[in-house]
Amino acid sequence: LIITFQTTFLYPQETIELPSQTVGDLDAALHVPVDSVVQERRIAEPSLQPLSWQSIKSAQFEVTDDEKKVLESLSLSDDHNPPFQRYDDVVIVTKVLWPRDLSRLKATLCLVKASYNRFVNYDIVVFTTLPWNQKQLDDLAKIVAPAKLTVALDGPPLENQLKAMTKEEVEFLEDRCAVNKTEGSVTWQHHCTEERSRHKNNLGYSWQSEFRAFNIWKHAALAGYKYMMWIDADALVSKTWENDPMETMVKNNLTLMFDNIYGRTLWPELKTKQMKAYNRSICRIGLAEEGHLLAKECEGEDDRIELWQIHGFFHITNMEFYRSERHYNFLRILVEDYRFSRKWDDQIAVMVPVLIEEPEKAWDLRSHNFTLRIAHHGLYDGKEINNYRNKKRWWDNDIKGNWTAGV
Repeated sequence: LIITFQTTFLYPQETIELPSQTVGDLDAALHVPVDSVVQERRIAEPSLQPLSWQSIKSAQFEVTDDEKKVLESLSLSDDHNPPFQRYDDVVIVTKVLWPRDLSRLKATLCLVKASYNRFVNYDIVVFTTLPWNQKQLDDLAKIVAPAKLTVALDGPPLENQLKAMTKEEVEFLEDRCAVNKTEGSVTWQHHCTEERSRHKNNLGYSWQSEFRAFNIWKHAALAGYKYMMWIDADALVSKTWENDPMETMVKNNLTLMFDNIYGRTLWPELKTKQMKAYNRSICRIGLAEEGHLLAKECEGEDDRIELWQIHGFFHITNMEFYRSERHYNFLRILVEDYRFSRKWDDQIAVMVPVLIEEPEKAWDLRSHNFTLRIAHHGLYDGKEINNYRNKKRWWDNDIKGNWTAGV
């Protein structure tokens, strides 16, 4: 017997007028305080409620009898002693553009369940730019059962966001995205250029950068949660985790745990943005022998910024820290240049605030005995080479005969 329950907030997808063109005003349109009686879990900032454009749908299933037998069999070989403890206010989060990504999400979240979440059953939130139907929600909810699944729109429809922009901003965006105006307006699939970058990204990807850097922290779907375990929708875990990263995160009162350091930012604007928010700036980072970040402040105006950043495919954050007025103001400043920019994303957004205030609370997972073995873009944990870029070959050669829970 499969028992289903769901808590659904359904709002009509009508066209609404957003009041202004600035990121700050869009933020105001995205985030509205909710009455305190609705809030059941404690967070540092006021809780948030869905707006008229938002659809936040949740579903939860019991596991089938067949899966119960499998889980009981697995428990004989890989249960932890002592068992992993389930902590309050933890959520596993990812994001996709549309429901066409459902198959990929099933693989990603099934492997998250096999490696970790079957021991703790944390809630899961999937952000999507384009809406899902009930069947798609239920299909994924059955994969992650018995964990609760929520699928939430990440922002207003594109046409509403364009209406909130000035004529000049829309024209600037259309130029970036090479829009042929005789064929219609800009879409999520248009590929757009970025200043001083040779790369082109579709508008949906650029939006996810802005969303993950700024809007995610106070989205209504995450109200009430304190800790976010982020995993990219194309990241595939490939082993059962021996240790619980959330235990380390909570017991040590950490702000950030990360799997890899990847890429660096040389843009001087980041130094300016830090000064605007904090009246100080960090130009370089290091990793202490104890496995936490080190921050080196910029020395004068001529000190060039060369800031390595954490890899965005997996990290754990204390959202209360990033929701605080001081750091949320920096995140607003970070993305304020213009809408739908790829320049700034979660990799910078989660790192700079902790470097400014408490780098000793940002821990490298490998340095603390965590080898999660997450396959992403040809590497494991951003470090070791994955010999099988093709997912079927990877599955057949690296997983199928080696990891019973994953299979």
